[in-house]
Amino acid sequence: MVTPPKLPANDSLPPLMRTFVISSGLAFGLVVALSLPTPQSGTAPSEAAKPEPVLTAENAVELCPTLFEEPKEYMDHEAKRRRWDLIELKLSANAQFQDRPGTCKLIETAISRGDQSMAQRLVDCRAN
Repeated sequence: MVTPPKLPANDSLPPLMRTFVISSGLAFGLVVALSLPTPQSGTAPSEAAKPEPVLTAENAVELCPTLFEEPKEYMDHEAKRRRWDLIELKLSANAQFQDRPGTCKLIETAISRGDQSMAQRLVDCRAN
């Protein structure tokens, strides 16, 4: 049977080295913690608390173009769902929410993003 090697009586780091290792680990942890993104990065507190306007038949003509603009910051799933609900409403057969005749802007935007199923709607829109 082989006997294990004997370990030195004092196998710990010297006090100066121990202080250096601990402070390096703390500094690294602080750098990592500060570099992580915050949950609301990119949005000001006043923007996060601002409620979204309610879409009605009376304000649809003025409100739809502003709601359809491309976002400048991150959107959560609920905001994306509301945006797509608005797009579906504008593309529906409901006359009060459709684009004014001759504008066809929403359909052109959908085609420019690759939705070729909207090509016939664009032809119909331009015919009106």
